[in-house]
Amino acid sequence: DTTPKLKLNLGTENPKYAEYSSGNGDAVHVFKYIVVDGDNISELDVTGITTAGFTWFDVSDVNTKVENIGIPVVEANQLKGNRDIVIDTKAPTVSSFEEILASGNYNLGKQLYFAVSFSEEVNITGLSKDNVQLEFNNGQYSSEVTKTGPSSLLFKYVVTAGHDTSALKAKNILFKNVTVNDNAGNVLSGDKIQVSGGSKAYNIDTDAPAKPVISLPEGVTSDTPVYEDSVTFTITGFEDAAGTQKKYKVDNGSLNDYTGDVTISSNGEHTVYAYQIDAAGNQGEN
Repeated sequence: DTTPKLKLNLGTENPKYAEYSSGNGDAVHVFKYIVVDGDNISELDVTGITTAGFTWFDVSDVNTKVENIGIPVVEANQLKGNRDIVIDTKAPTVSSFEEILASGNYNLGKQLYFAVSFSEEVNITGLSKDNVQLEFNNGQYSSEVTKTGPSSLLFKYVVTAGHDTSALKAKNILFKNVTVNDNAGNVLSGDKIQVSGGSKAYNIDTDAPAKPVISLPEGVTSDTPVYEDSVTFTITGFEDAAGTQKKYKVDNGSLNDYTGDVTISSNGEHTVYAYQIDAAGNQGEN
C-alpha cells in the first residue's frame, strides 16, 4: 500500500488509521477516518504517520525529498493541542439509583426523594413531570422530576390517601415522548428502565388509627350519677406497633401518656378523653 496513513490513538492490539483522502501536490493533505461501533476515546490524537512505500516531496521543489516525516514534536501543533475531539459510540445507561430519605413511616402529604444517575452527561428533550416518571409498586408515580446535574435526575413522591403499603419501592423509570442522548448523539435505549438497589424501608400509612376503648370497673357505668368511691378506668384498643403514642386526659387537664390504669378520686363530674397517634403520625378520634 503506497497510500500514506495517520495512526490514531484508537485501539491497542489493532490500531486504527485515518486514510489519505486528498491533497497531492498541495501543502495541506486531508485524511479521513470513519468512526465505527466500539470506537471510544476521550481525546483523539495522531500518534504516527506511515512512511513505508511512498516518498514525500517539498511542494516548492518536486525534486527535493522530505525525510523523516512525523508528527509535530510540540503538543500545540499536534491534533490534541488544537482540537478537543471525543469519540463516543456508547449509549448512555442508568448507572445508579438512590433512595434519599431515611427508612421510616410516612403519612399523608409527606415527601420522599429518589436520585437517578446516568453513566455520562445526557441531554433530555421534553423533560417534564408527565414525560419522565418514576413508577412505584403501589400503583403511584412521582409528582415532580428535576435535572439536578449533567448526568442526574431527582424525583419527588408525595404520599396520597388510599395508596398505603408497608414497603414502598420504585420499580421503573418511564420515558414518554422524550429523547435522552449523550453529547455525541447516542440515544438511551428503552422507554421503561427497571431500577433496583434501594435498601430503605418506607411504610406508607395514611389511615387514622381506631378510637381507643375506655373501660370502667364492673358494675360501674357512665349512667350512674354518683359514686362514693374513687373510680379506676383502663384504656384499650391501642396499636401495638413501635412508635404509637397513647394519649388521654381528664376533663380539661393536661394531656398524658397512657401507661396503665388511671384512678379518679376528686369530687365532681368528670369526662375522660383518649386517642392514639400511630407510627406514621396519623391521629385517631377521641
